[in-house]
Amino acid sequence: MRNASAAALWLPPGVHSDDDSVLAQFEEVLAKDVLEDVYGIVEIMEEFLPDEPRRHLAFVAVDPVSRGKSYGFALIEDFLPCCDAEQQVVYLENTNPANTASYRRHGFEVIGEIQAGKAPPMYAMRRDPR
Repeated sequence: MRNASAAALWLPPGVHSDDDSVLAQFEEVLAKDVLEDVYGIVEIMEEFLPDEPRRHLAFVAVDPVSRGKSYGFALIEDFLPCCDAEQQVVYLENTNPANTASYRRHGFEVIGEIQAGKAPPMYAMRRDPR
C-alpha cells in the first residue's frame, strides 16, 4: 500500500521497546494515581509476552481522517506473509475491542486481558505462523 495515511511499527525478534525511557516520560507528566495504573498495565503486559522469538506489532496508527478505511489492517496483511515465511509468532496488544474480530480474521487469538485501575482494558493477542 502506498499511502501515508497509516503506519505500523513491527519490532523484530530480540528487539524490545525502551520501557524505562517511556516510563520516565510518563513520570514527568502523569498524576500519581494514573501512573500507578500505568505501572500495573506494564506489569500485566509482560506476563503475556510469548517466550519464543516473536514479531511484536508495537502499534498501528491511522490518520483520523482515514480511519475506517482498513488502511491499518492493509499494513498488517502486507507484513504477515513475511512473518509466516520466517515462521515467526506475532504478538500485539489490542487497545480497541472493536478491532478484535478483524484481528481474528487475520489469525490472531486473544490470550489475555490487560487492565489495571481505571484504565480501559486491552487485549493481548497472538498469531502463530502458518
